[in-house]
Amino acid sequence: MTSREPRAGRLVGPGPVGADLLFGAPGQAAARGKVTSFDAEVGLGEVESSGGLIFPFHCTEIAGGSRDIAVGTEVGFVVVPGHRGRWEARALVPTA
Repeated sequence: MTSREPRAGRLVGPGPVGADLLFGAPGQAAARGKVTSFDAEVGLGEVESSGGLIFPFHCTEIAGGSRDIAVGTEVGFVVVPGHRGRWEARALVPTA
């Protein structure tokens, strides 16, 4: 069973996230944050929102066709329900 309560800065489970993270204006990312980890060999990373929540992402979600992103890059993204009942970051766009 997956917990729906945030723990240690991570948001787990498909509990309430907030409309500001889920729905952005057309053509704009709904959330902003910074890439906190990325493993290029596996293609998995995490982005921390400006509100302190951490969302996983896959390299295929990096905009522009790139499969690589540097840790510390500021990005805009959309939060959507993902695999295993967790919220995930999608459509990552570097904002710098």
